[in-house]
Amino acid sequence: MIMTEERKDKKTNAYACSGWWLAGGLLFWLAWSCADDWTNDPNYSHGWIILPLFVFFLFQRAKHFLDVEITYKKPGWISWVWLLPILILTVELVRLTPFYWRPVFWVIYFMLAAYSLTLLWPSQGKTAIRVLGFPLLFLATALPWPTAFELETTRVFSFFIADLVGEVLLLSGIYTEVQGRVIFLEGTSIGVDEACSGLRSLQSSLMVGLAVGEWFRLRIVPRTGLLLLSLVGAIL
Repeated sequence: MIMTEERKDKKTNAYACSGWWLAGGLLFWLAWSCADDWTNDPNYSHGWIILPLFVFFLFQRAKHFLDVEITYKKPGWISWVWLLPILILTVELVRLTPFYWRPVFWVIYFMLAAYSLTLLWPSQGKTAIRVLGFPLLFLATALPWPTAFELETTRVFSFFIADLVGEVLLLSGIYTEVQGRVIFLEGTSIGVDEACSGLRSLQSSLMVGLAVGEWFRLRIVPRTGLLLLSLVGAIL
């Protein structure tokens, strides 16, 4: 039986709608999983800003790059139908355990990224990367870092800030001695704790640099320069 063009269009639209609803469900699951960190951890409170910006940038790129005239073919996301329930159940069981394991957030994120590319690639090819690439990269800045990596990064930044402040004070003519994260002055000492490590400003500056570059549709070189300027500003 030959399928008419009208029936093809209806079936294609049904595939697309159901596929994107499933992608939205994965995004909601990711946001739900990260909500506690976004609400209670000041280092990741910017996640509530990144989420709506992610949706906005995604729609803007889809409107700019996406070819609405898609060909009729079996969508790639169909192959996920049997796999997704198993993955979701497994990951959710791990997430609900008493152990606080941040890599689960990244597993959900990569599931969303892989599924979205599978959904768009059959009809759009490499254009799918242009549409989804930046929004997904931007969304990743909202995810809580794995605890071990975050602690090590905080420690390195704390030592760096202490050394930097000690050098500035010496250049200002004030005798200082730096031992680890403690700056010794005459008669007193100053400690650089986790809150002063610059991690929060680093993440916020990274978000702002990426968002401004995308908002004004800057080219690669200006975006890179803006991003580097934001990172330098966060450290200093």
